[in-house]
Parts: sequence; structure tokens; C-alpha cells
Amino acid sequence: MTRNDRRPSLLDELRDLRRRISRLEASSHRTPPAGAAESAAVAAPAPAPGGLIPARVGDWWRCDAPEWEAVGLTWWERGTGRVGLLLSAVADSGTSGEVRLTLDGHRVGPVVPVTASTVRETRMVDVSGAAELRVEARRDSGSGYVRVACGTR
Repeated sequence: MTRNDRRPSLLDELRDLRRRISRLEASSHRTPPAGAAESAAVAAPAPAPGGLIPARVGDWWRCDAPEWEAVGLTWWERGTGRVGLLLSAVADSGTSGEVRLTLDGHRVGPVVPVTASTVRETRMVDVSGAAELRVEARRDSGSGYVRVACGTR
């Protein structure tokens, strides 16, 4: 006699997760029905939340070097398209600096001047194939830190 009222074990949960993953992988290889492409093109995309960044400025990446220093790094191994980046930066009181984004060593957009007032910008980056994105900062004056946070849109 089988008991159905018992709590699932970790092994049962693992098997269930594997089964769900297999189903998702199998469904991604299906051909969409005729007309699906036209209806998808007409429908507006749903809003997507941006990546989360630390809420406390003290937890942001920081730099006090006078030369460019990488404070954030990510990469893609494949894919083509536009990636939205949400950039926030601020400097400690009496300190100023700059922040920039580089993609495979090439600057993306203008350098962002940073002072004691928080700067927020959205940057769109075109990515094609494997790429490395760096968030770089440097301090121009003062003795405090330049603080930076960056997430995806």
C-alpha cells in the first residue's frame, strides 16, 4: 500500500525539478504555430524590471585610485542584441571623479562626471557574440571614494 500523505523527501523534490527542467528544455525546441510570429510582433513587450543594485550607497563598488580602475565586470559568451545598463554613481563629500563603461576595451558612450550629487543614467550597449563589459571609475580630486552601482535593464 502506497502512502500519498507523506512529505516529499529531498530526493523526490530533486526528481521533480529534473522532470520540470526536461519539459522546459523540450518545449524550447518546438516550432511555434503558424501565425505566432505575426501576433508576437504586434503585441508590445511586457515591462521587465532592471537588475537590482544595493540600496545603501555604502555597499556600492568604490574607488579611490587616480587612474581608471575596474570596479565591476561581466561578460557574455554568445548572443547578439542590445543590453540596457542602469548606472548610478556618487562621490563622497569634497571628492569628485569619473565613471565609464568599456566593452572589450572600448569606451561605451561618454565619461560620466561624478560629484556629491547622485548621477543616474541608462546606457544601451550593442553586443555581438562574446564580449566583456567593465565598469571603471577614478578619483579626480579629494580624499574620499567614488562609488558606483550598475545593473541591467
